[in-house]
Amino acid sequence: MAIEQRLRTVFGALAFLLLAISVLQGLNRQAQLESRWWVQHTREVIAELAWLRARVIDTEAAVRGYLLSGDKEYSALREQVLSGVDRHLDMLGRLIADNPSQVRRLKRLRDSLREQRDAGQKLMQIRDGSGPAAAAEAFANSHARQGADALRALLDEMDQQEQRLLDQREQQFRGSDRMWITSVALVMVVFGLLITAYVLFRRDGSHRKALEGDLRETNEQLQDASRLKSEFLGHMSHELRTPLNAIIGYTGTLLMRLPGPLTADQEKQLKTIQNSGRHLLSLINELLDVTKIESGKTEVHLEALACRQVIEEVVSTLRPLAQAKSLELEATFPNQPVHATADRRAFNQILINLTNNAIKFTEKGSVRLELGERNGFAAVDVIDTGVGVQSEDQPKLFMAFKQLHPGTVLREGTGLGLYLSGRLAALIGGRIEFESEYGKAAASPCWLPRPDFMPILIIEDHVDNLELMSYLLRAFGYTTLAATDGITGLDMAQSENLDLILCDIQLPGIDGLEVARRLKQDARLRPIPLVAITALAMVGDRERVLAAGFDGYIPKPISPETFVSSVEAFLKPGDRRQPDQHPATMSEPEAERTAMPPTPIRGTILVVDNVPANLELAQSIFEPSGFRVMLAGNLSAAMALAKQTRPDVVLSDVNMPEGTGFELARKIKSDPQLQTVPVVLISATLPRDITAASALAAGASKFVRRPIDPGALLEEIEDCLEAVRQAPC
Repeated sequence: MAIEQRLRTVFGALAFLLLAISVLQGLNRQAQLESRWWVQHTREVIAELAWLRARVIDTEAAVRGYLLSGDKEYSALREQVLSGVDRHLDMLGRLIADNPSQVRRLKRLRDSLREQRDAGQKLMQIRDGSGPAAAAEAFANSHARQGADALRALLDEMDQQEQRLLDQREQQFRGSDRMWITSVALVMVVFGLLITAYVLFRRDGSHRKALEGDLRETNEQLQDASRLKSEFLGHMSHELRTPLNAIIGYTGTLLMRLPGPLTADQEKQLKTIQNSGRHLLSLINELLDVTKIESGKTEVHLEALACRQVIEEVVSTLRPLAQAKSLELEATFPNQPVHATADRRAFNQILINLTNNAIKFTEKGSVRLELGERNGFAAVDVIDTGVGVQSEDQPKLFMAFKQLHPGTVLREGTGLGLYLSGRLAALIGGRIEFESEYGKAAASPCWLPRPDFMPILIIEDHVDNLELMSYLLRAFGYTTLAATDGITGLDMAQSENLDLILCDIQLPGIDGLEVARRLKQDARLRPIPLVAITALAMVGDRERVLAAGFDGYIPKPISPETFVSSVEAFLKPGDRRQPDQHPATMSEPEAERTAMPPTPIRGTILVVDNVPANLELAQSIFEPSGFRVMLAGNLSAAMALAKQTRPDVVLSDVNMPEGTGFELARKIKSDPQLQTVPVVLISATLPRDITAASALAAGASKFVRRPIDPGALLEEIEDCLEAVRQAPC
């Protein structure tokens, strides 16, 4: 950590400490004042008790003096003393109101004083009426003396209680006083440390500026180096992919026996060349992917994906690789569809890397992909019957350029597959784990977050229609709720979090129009899309429905083929589900293509590319397959040929000196004579996140990446031609 950062940390810590001590000091001061008040309060209670004890003694003395002498001064003295007792009893009651035990004693004290007052008055009356002897005899026979002793004992008991409270409160006061003094001292110490830290921080300014200058220069150098590396890799990507395209493409045409028959040795050698070219291409792609991830330029587009569909694509792609090693490659799925929030390309790449790695290190047995849901996540387990990985080597699995070789067998690869998979999983909010014991089967679970799906509410009083709509939506992975009348539907809308509401118009009780008005009056429910499902089909019905607050209108009877897609049109993109496909069996790899006999002209293809080798490769692929091929080296020549001959398909490279394939696609689609001609774009250097959707946005029909597979390219062209015969491609 830099000195400046350390000083900032120390300065901040001291400032926080000073603030905390100041708050503590304020609290201590409040406690100190409160303790002082309670000490004073207790002393006042003790003083009142002492006064009452003295007045009780004075009253007893006045009664005795009167009984002995009959002097009226003793009677007056007694009345004077008693007149002040009630006032002090009230004062004492207010002071001890917070002490229940003392309040009870005070009540007893009042009763005892009243009894003693009445007894004294009675004795004085006997003295006045019967003389001293009768008064003395009455005093001896009465309980006045015992009552006086009990009264003094009660006062002593109350005084002792207050003395104990006084001792406790004085001790608390002394403690709070010491705490106050300590907090003041701490404030002074911390304030001194703050001043010291500030001085050090200021003193370090020149050194810090020098370090900042050095760091800025180093960062600029690193940025230049990173830019140069990216430019170099981008340039090398194009330079390496272009010859690889020719190598892989021409070996593909030779293996398809388009130029002529092959001997067994020739076929074996060509397959070796083709496999080596594809391996080199995968190494280049992995290095470029690492560069993009580490530079933070990898973009992901999260969406709700049907996991089964992606897994089946991966299994279909890698099954030939597993069959070449006599391995079983299979996938198992739960009964219910499983969705994940992920980037489709990243998810596909992760599964390909994990499965390919399992196939690579499994010599016999099988590789199995298991889809399921665990702990709120979509989980895909890639399980193999290989030899496993030793525990000390497992931390190295997801490190870049690290390869683990069980035994002495050296495997091909850069050691980047699992590293890339781990980084991609993190980018899309998931993670990859590894579970293995050496000598036993290994499993690589891939965990991905599940979409936060909310249900669709269907308000429909006709049971058959309700069940049909619920069945269709659930089959495509949606959760549904049902209500058979408007009032129930409104209550459910209030209590549930919903993605969408489908509502019939003719409902019992309140109709669908009134339901719509009430829903749109609620600020919380207003954003939920509301779609009318009704058999009304008269002129003006649609306008009346929309005016009531509905966002859309789907007429009855509903079509099972289009109902779900019609509903999805009203969902936000993040809420849409991708339906799982449920084929009866896993698709088998396509049969090897054999030599194709000459065929009549099947159509005209205009090929546009500025690299002669790519033009020759396209010509060698299409002409033996029965297509007439026209070649153009730039956009202007391509447009001229297209207007003269009107080809059936245009196959264009994207990156060319005078413009891009996207520009060519736009020009063709803007020409009334050519706008129905399908355009297929092909590129080796576009980022991988350029998808078919991007090509369609530019007017193209398809997007193909180099290096091309001749058979796959022919299929793409044939698909376009077939689509043109029926509708625009």
